[in-house]
Amino acid sequence: MSWNPLRRKGSGASGEEQPPPADAQQAGVGGAADRTDPLAPAGGVQERVDVLRAGDGVELAHVEVWGEHGLSDSFLRLVVASDKARADVLRDLLLSLPEEASGFRDLLANEGAALAASFDWPQLSLDEALSGAEGGIRPLDALEALAGTAGLLDLIHERSSWVWAKPDLADIGLHVVSLPGQPDGYARHRMTFTAWDAFAPGDQAEAARALGEAGVEALDRLGAIAVSAGFRCGAEALAARRKELAEGLAKGPSTYQGLTALLDPGVVRMDAHGATDVGLRREHNEDGFLTWTLRQESLSGAELTLAAVADGMGGHASGEVASTLALDLLRNHLIFGLLPPRTAPLDTSQVAAQLEQVIPLINRALSERAALEPSLSGMGTTLCGLASLRSLSTVREGQESAAAVFNVGDSRAYLLGAWGTRRLSVDHSFVQELLDKGGATEEEAFTHPMKSVITRCLGGGGDAGYPDVFRFTPGPGEIVLLCSDGLSDALRDRDIWRAVADCQSAKLDDLAAALIAAANRAGGPDNITVVLIGCS
Repeated sequence: MSWNPLRRKGSGASGEEQPPPADAQQAGVGGAADRTDPLAPAGGVQERVDVLRAGDGVELAHVEVWGEHGLSDSFLRLVVASDKARADVLRDLLLSLPEEASGFRDLLANEGAALAASFDWPQLSLDEALSGAEGGIRPLDALEALAGTAGLLDLIHERSSWVWAKPDLADIGLHVVSLPGQPDGYARHRMTFTAWDAFAPGDQAEAARALGEAGVEALDRLGAIAVSAGFRCGAEALAARRKELAEGLAKGPSTYQGLTALLDPGVVRMDAHGATDVGLRREHNEDGFLTWTLRQESLSGAELTLAAVADGMGGHASGEVASTLALDLLRNHLIFGLLPPRTAPLDTSQVAAQLEQVIPLINRALSERAALEPSLSGMGTTLCGLASLRSLSTVREGQESAAAVFNVGDSRAYLLGAWGTRRLSVDHSFVQELLDKGGATEEEAFTHPMKSVITRCLGGGGDAGYPDVFRFTPGPGEIVLLCSDGLSDALRDRDIWRAVADCQSAKLDDLAAALIAAANRAGGPDNITVVLIGCS
């Protein structure tokens, strides 16, 4: 299979800016652009259209969009203007395309029964990603592998009666896309089909089983990577998910819908374990942590899991008060905000919005407490954590679980996976601002004399307590690590991963103890707090 597109974005033979071709047509306001086309050009650009297939109310064209600086985009556009069977038209046309015109991205319909299909080319195949040939693309995680496959199956079921007659991991392509509301540089993989000759009319039950076996193979490969990396916690979780999928397949899902339900992560449950240590240079521990789950037993019940780390500051007494009070207020506010008495279906998507509202209230409460008690003047705390809400209703009502990561200050959230560590949060600190402006390297930031100076905290008053919040759920074989700067100031990211890989236990509490021990071996310059959240 070829992974080279007809034309890559911005490509020219010499890599220089290219003029538009002589036959390019001006497009934009007042033009005849297809309004259902997700890549319809705006004013000030020209497009070149090469018709590949035409007739009987159907047109398939290769479109190049040319702007001021040359070729800016290249894609395939399909328009079906008649009322004939859309699925048949799509299949007949798509299966007749050359193999380099692969990568179905989107399908839109308007009231006039016109369809527009836009194509792009994957950055690599799922098979390549699982084999380790990432080519600069960030690692795929297990949740993406499961949810993405389920999403592709849903698309097949909704759009046509096709079946995936020859399921293969190499028939799935991967794109990295940034998600709204998440930190700069943080993205998720999106899956897409790549080989249209894998589709044909056939027996749905046989094809569903074959595709399910491809899913088992994907989990096998992810598990092997975790084992080879020494990531015991992750390997155990992936083995459990692989066993669950294999047992489900043995019962024989007969349709794509049944297989989607089996692959879909559905309700996600979080399990958290935490530990804290005074370190080697402090007399008192001003850190605090929270691992807490509350079940609401009712017809439309729910389960709220909260894990958080708070690093208090302002002296022994006030630092402990700040971290303890912040954690208590966080828990209490979320109980009332997310688990009120209800008869309506649970809306789990409100987790991130509630955190954005609640954390500034905690900031104000700490500031007011310090103003009333002179002995607490100057107190403050960082706050970093993960909140998860899942439905316990026996009736499926939309999204069944949701989770969000939040942080204020320089306590951190990491994702631990078979490929290593990845930061989920961005520090609110003087040194992080240096990094953002290119004024320091990561190595210089680690040893910088002002690396403990933070730019946001709870209790600082004003806007200093505004949090970063984004939706995130770890998948099977992944763990979220929350920690105070007692860990991240003592250990570089690679040292954190080395401590994880060196831990001989698959238990989260043993891993937390191993991380604290590694920070103390590195000097234990501050209080050390670690919380680990696994997904099942």
